[in-house]
Formats: sequence, structure tokens, C-alpha cells
Amino acid sequence: MLLLADAAEESPDAIAARAGLDAEKVRNAIAFWRGTGVIALTEEETPRAPAATDAAGSATPLKPHREAELPHYTGDELADILEKRKDAAVLVDACQRSLGRMCNPHEINIILGLSDYLRLDNEYILLLINYCVRNGKKSLRYIEKTAFSLYDQDIADVPSLTAWMARGDALKSAEGELRTMLGIGARALTGKETGMFTRWLCDFGFSVEIIRMAYEITVDANKTKVLDYMNGILERWHADGLDTAEKIRAQAQERAARQNGAPQKEGGSFTTDDFFDAALRRSLGDAYTQTVGTEHK
Repeated sequence: MLLLADAAEESPDAIAARAGLDAEKVRNAIAFWRGTGVIALTEEETPRAPAATDAAGSATPLKPHREAELPHYTGDELADILEKRKDAAVLVDACQRSLGRMCNPHEINIILGLSDYLRLDNEYILLLINYCVRNGKKSLRYIEKTAFSLYDQDIADVPSLTAWMARGDALKSAEGELRTMLGIGARALTGKETGMFTRWLCDFGFSVEIIRMAYEITVDANKTKVLDYMNGILERWHADGLDTAEKIRAQAQERAARQNGAPQKEGGSFTTDDFFDAALRRSLGDAYTQTVGTEHK
């Protein structure tokens, strides 16, 4: 295990040579421990799922139709595969350990099908299984459907899967706070809510603090279409490259000072109302400026 900890810096072949082990066994071990999250994937590593080759021999992915089924192996075929293919036997064993139980022949069919038919590498399959198990989804049928869906989205290698999982983790981590903030409660999120949360948290990379700032601005403006209004604010901040609360406050203070015709003073007073008003003008443009001017008359 100590040798495997060097997997981020050394190739599997080098580790195998140092340990006097079979290189294929080392590669499979690294795939398993990465799948369980014990060994992290470095940014420099970009493993790819094996590509199929067409008749001309060029590397082009064979992409099955979404409705296509995985191949079905008979009991004798499964036994033959697991006996002759060490990588397949190691993969099935690792998946069973991740699931915490033995797999039946149908489930072993699914595991081998993901490898043979979709050509997903062992590390990918283990990462996906561990992610699903971590989120309470232990059915291999569910994992199979998820794998097909990801494959259809061109999420077919370890880096893209890792990014997809990070998006899911970010959304899950912040969902409770956003539900409370927006008064959503325990009901299921609508498609629109899920889409906007994903965009704000994952695509824009905003923290809950920044989303809360947009929410407070929206509430202060007495807007009824809260999500749409918040989205407009957050879109503008993202377009302006404002990715921290500090940058947003600094821009709002700078604009307020400019609009008041006074030079910005370091450490000067700046009220919450001033910030919200300036930030909203920046986010939504002249339409809000005119509205505020009318309301204050």
C-alpha cells in the first residue's frame, strides 16, 4: 500500500519493478484504490477509456444506442472469462468489495458489459460504483443506467467522470442551505431549480455566500420571480469575473463612489443598503436604476 501511494509520481511499471510484482496486478490495484478514493487522481494525469477501432484501424469510439443492451454471458462463459482474464476477475472482486456483497451472475454480466461493451476502464467503473454507493444507490441496474447516461454525454474517461462527480458533490453539499434560504422545504426540487442550482454552484463556481447576496438583493427589490431575478444578478457577476464576495463588494463600493462623484476613500464607510443598491444596478442595468429612482421620489 505504501508503494501504491507513489502512484501519482511513478508509473505502475516502475512501482511493479520496485516491488517485484506483476505490472498488471499493480495497475489493477491502483485502479481499485483510486476507485475507493484512497489514492487521489492528480491534475496532470489524463487517463482515457480504451477506444475501439473501426475497419480501417483508426481509433474511433463505438458508441451504442441508448436503448442497446449489454451483452449477456452464460454461466460457463462467465466462468471462462473470470478464469482466463485476470483483469476481469480483479474488477469483479473490487466491485464486490465496494458493494459490500457478492454479485450474482446477472450483476457480473453488468460489470463485464460496462468494461467490454462500453469500453470503460476499471478505474472508471470503480469510481462510478463507489460514487453511487456513497449516495445510497447500490443497485447495479441503477449503476448500469447511470453509466449509459454518462456515456451518452461523452463522460467516458476518468477525468470527465471525476469532474461530473465533483459537480454532484457540490450540489448535494449546498442543497440544504439553498432550500432553507428559498423556503423550498423538503419537497422535490423542480427541474428549473435543479438546473439553476447546478449552474450557480458548478458552472459559475459560486459559494452559497455569493448566492445569498443575490437573494438578499432580490428580496430588497421586492421581486416575485425570485429565481429568475437571482439568476440575472449571478449571470452578470459571473460575466464580470466576480467570483468572490470580496470582489463583489469592492466593485459595488467603487461604482457607488463613482456615481456619487466622490473619490473612493480607503476604509471609508459603506452601508449594506448602499452595497445592495449599487450591486443591483450593476447586475440589472438601467431598468433597476429607473425603478429605484421612481420609488424614492
